[in-house]
Amino acid sequence: MVGKVRVIWNGYSDRLLKVPEDITVRVRERMVLTVARVEPVKGIHNLILAFAKVVRRYRDWKLVIVGPISNKRYYDCLQKLVKQLKIDDKVVFLGEILDDELTHIYMKASIFVLPSYVEGFSIARVEALAYGLPVITTATGGSEIVRGVGLIVKPGDIDGLAEALEKLISNDVLRATLSEVAFNRAKELTWRRSAERLAEIIKCML
Repeated sequence: MVGKVRVIWNGYSDRLLKVPEDITVRVRERMVLTVARVEPVKGIHNLILAFAKVVRRYRDWKLVIVGPISNKRYYDCLQKLVKQLKIDDKVVFLGEILDDELTHIYMKASIFVLPSYVEGFSIARVEALAYGLPVITTATGGSEIVRGVGLIVKPGDIDGLAEALEKLISNDVLRATLSEVAFNRAKELTWRRSAERLAEIIKCML
């Protein structure tokens, strides 16, 4: 018997990921954030190149990169790239940090970017939405959850990334609007909601 295809997204634990109730009124820093393993498939070099195109016009912004350095050679190349572009005062590598520290960073950031070439789903995107961050990401697995909440570009498209960054960096009103939408989207992406949807589907099949 052929039936409808139903999609249940991966979610996040709203018990483990503590989002403060007053986060909507907190002052954000002019920070672009990415949370990913430091390796080529994550496309961090593309983000750095795109950010370099934009930051010369918006000097008060910075890029913060969080994630384990799983490829030392790639990390060294990124460090050289940052210096060559003369933006080493605007790019910060934090490496792997504790969950409490990551929570603090999510709360301070204004924009989240995941420029990967390949993704299975990416919980980091969901976490960013939970903290009310507009998301820029590439068209990879799970990027559908960003539609209406942020911007999606092709993997490896540096100019597209730069345009998306400038669009959000230059427009405070748009960031605030997308932030509110992100909070609401994240409410539908908890493990609790995923379990409820699965239970509803099973009930209909019995």
